[in-house]
Amino acid sequence: MRKRVRPTEHSDGENVSSSFRMQTKTTVCQEKKGLASKFWFWVKSGAFALCAIFIMMPILEELPEIIRQRVYYHRIRAPFVFDLSHPAELGLNHTINMYLEPEEGISLGIWHTVPDDKWKEAQGKDSAWYHRSLKDGSPVIIYLHGRTQTRAAKHRIGVINVLSSIGCHVLSMDYRGFGDSTGNPTEEDLTKDAVWLHRWAKENSGGSRVLIWGHSLGSGVKKMRSPLLFLHSEDDHLTTLRNAEQMYQAALSVQGDKRVRMVTFEGSLGYLHNGLYKDPRLPAIIKNFVVTTEEMS
Repeated sequence: MRKRVRPTEHSDGENVSSSFRMQTKTTVCQEKKGLASKFWFWVKSGAFALCAIFIMMPILEELPEIIRQRVYYHRIRAPFVFDLSHPAELGLNHTINMYLEPEEGISLGIWHTVPDDKWKEAQGKDSAWYHRSLKDGSPVIIYLHGRTQTRAAKHRIGVINVLSSIGCHVLSMDYRGFGDSTGNPTEEDLTKDAVWLHRWAKENSGGSRVLIWGHSLGSGVKKMRSPLLFLHSEDDHLTTLRNAEQMYQAALSVQGDKRVRMVTFEGSLGYLHNGLYKDPRLPAIIKNFVVTTEEMS
């Protein structure tokens, strides 16, 4: 006769306990895997961050220079291979190159072009002759150019010839960091260079009138209270006609229409941002303004 074996009272409890232990082991294993996974995640993230910092450090160190390049483009030079100390090679045979120092350690490359009616007399002359010629009573125009290239750019030579043709001396400066001028450009230093050259011209021109021709960036580095002439092409793609009109209106509100003028050139002429020197009317417009400023002084 077979005996029935009844399960003991604690058999179900042992099964539950065994199951609990298995679940606990599984949970512990999962937690360990999770911790290990997080640990390696942070290790990898930290390593990536260190690599990123290592890579970015040279860039961060050069950031001021990168920003300067985006604003001024002073490292772009045209013509690319040209000795700025020989302007005659670009057709400016009544021009001498000189270097002036506005402060210790800074040298500014400057061309001095005499009035066109003196070009024959200027042949073969030295810097002393050019320096004396500044005191001949002719107006002196300081040419402050835009944010790229050098004083040797084609359109700048065109402007120099126009200003010389109306009987003016022209001082064409490369700001510090541009062309063969030393240093690096900043807004403060560009203004300092322009103010210094204006003072130098006043001190060395024997009382002649000193005017400023500012183009693009060069029109924004000084606060002027003297008579102003705005010249603008309607198809200028960098500085819009609306911008020019706003500046004109601002100056007009301060000085009045007797001291502020604006002349625009038809967009159909295709002068864009740099081509105003090509207009045959330009010499007469500028000469008339120069005469007007003389009457006001």
